[in-house]
Amino acid sequence: MNIKTFLAATAAVLLASATPAAAQSQTLPQKAMSVVADMEAVTGRIIVVLERSDHDLSAFYYKAMTAMCEKTGDNWCEDQVMRLLSDTTNPLGWARVIRYTNDEGVDKTICALLPPKPNVNVAYAATGLTGGIVVGMDNLPDLDEMEAYLWLLHTAGCQSDSGSPIERRRANVFAVMALALVQGDTQFVGAYAPTPARLFVPFRDPTHTRWGVNVAERLLLEHWKAQTADALTQIGCNASMVASTDLNTDYIQRAPSLGTMDCAQEGAGYRSATVTDANLWLWSAQQGQNASVALPPQPYQPFAMFPTRKDGVTYMWQTSLQLAQ
Repeated sequence: MNIKTFLAATAAVLLASATPAAAQSQTLPQKAMSVVADMEAVTGRIIVVLERSDHDLSAFYYKAMTAMCEKTGDNWCEDQVMRLLSDTTNPLGWARVIRYTNDEGVDKTICALLPPKPNVNVAYAATGLTGGIVVGMDNLPDLDEMEAYLWLLHTAGCQSDSGSPIERRRANVFAVMALALVQGDTQFVGAYAPTPARLFVPFRDPTHTRWGVNVAERLLLEHWKAQTADALTQIGCNASMVASTDLNTDYIQRAPSLGTMDCAQEGAGYRSATVTDANLWLWSAQQGQNASVALPPQPYQPFAMFPTRKDGVTYMWQTSLQLAQ
């Protein structure tokens, strides 16, 4: 892994002018589902999301055949779908890359995605992801986080061409990075709790997935520091942020206080503020003060620091390959 490459790439993204996304009232799994369409736009690979029918195998195959033929526009599914799709009741879901030749003799590649089962047992899913290692209850994500992660993991898995170790690592890195940037959890800012995406790091390829979460946290920190400085400026402070490309976000030393920065104090006159990795959590904690800023300063939407969602997914997909290597 070339850290200089990531520092340069991350810095370039952080300097981009972002357009806030429209407000959404989706659940976390629904937000993760939306990445399927973004990934199709980025990679050009068709992803057919199958409808689960765990208690009626005939219904599952009929719906799968119909969905795949309708989305591809080719009449190839009837004789092949039962041969290609198995393990149809797997509660974790899966991604299957399918290659076929249409009636015109054109070779095509698509992906069938079986979604995770709603309300999947989190402990069972974690054991499956780790390859059989039992994960303690204190180290488990919640139900929505697990379902969202599985959606993102399978979405990335749909891009596999050879099943190589690099492709596997890339999917694992993409899933944790995407979960962090879709969710936008703020607890890590003050070290109250780890980013939920970090709970998945020990499950698969921890050396690589750690960096995926770190990159996502760096993007979130820069986004929120800039918003906090703007919010402080709007209440009469001479505020600025200290930008950073340090990817060791899991080792940030938090400041115990804002010290003598007079922007944190009541009263008139010249006031100044500097927003850093170390003190971001303190600006949001100054309840009752003129300088109180919410965290996040503005309602967070997935990939809010990018000009468009597609830009965000493109960056994640490119970066996850670099991290996987």
